[in-house]
Amino acid sequence: KMDANIIKDMPNYFKDLWRQYYAVSGSALVFSTKPKLAEKYMQLALYFDRNEPSSDAESITLNNLGLLYQNEGNHAKAVESFLAALNKNDEGNEEYAKINTLGNISFSYRMIKQYSRAKRYTEQAIELAKKLNLSTNLCRVLSAHASVLIEEENYAEAEKFLRQSISLSHSIGNKAD
Repeated sequence: KMDANIIKDMPNYFKDLWRQYYAVSGSALVFSTKPKLAEKYMQLALYFDRNEPSSDAESITLNNLGLLYQNEGNHAKAVESFLAALNKNDEGNEEYAKINTLGNISFSYRMIKQYSRAKRYTEQAIELAKKLNLSTNLCRVLSAHASVLIEEENYAEAEKFLRQSISLSHSIGNKAD
C-alpha cells in the first residue's frame, strides 16, 4: 500500500501510470475467477482517481466495480457503485457514458425485481440516447426496457419497445454511432 504523502509528491505522469495500471488490471479481472483481486485493483485506481480528480476516469472505474459486483450477484452493491458513477457522469457532463451507467443500474434493479426503478433508469437512458441521436445505444436501451416489461408480464408494451428496437436496428444496419 502506498503512503498518501508518497503519492502527493509523485510526478503526475507516475500517478496517472499507477492509476491506469490498477484500473486496467482490475477491469481485466472483472469476469475472472479472481474477483477480490479485481476489487482491490479497482479500489486502488479509485484512490488515485480521488486524489487527482478526473471525473471520467473515476466514473469508468466505478462502473467497472459495479460490473464486478453484478457478476458476483451483489446487485445492491452494484447499484451503489453505478449511482456513484452516475453522479460522476453528471459532474463531468459525460452524457455518452451516462447511457451505459443508466443501463447498468436498470439491469441490477431488474435482477433484484425492483421493476419500477429499473424502468425509470431505462426510460432516462432512452431519452438521453434520443437526445444525443445515438441509434445503436437507443436500440440497446429499448430492448433493455422491453426486458423489464417482460419481467412484469406486460407483454403488449414490451412488444412495442422490441418492435421499435428491431425497426431501428434494421434501419441503421451495421452502421455504428
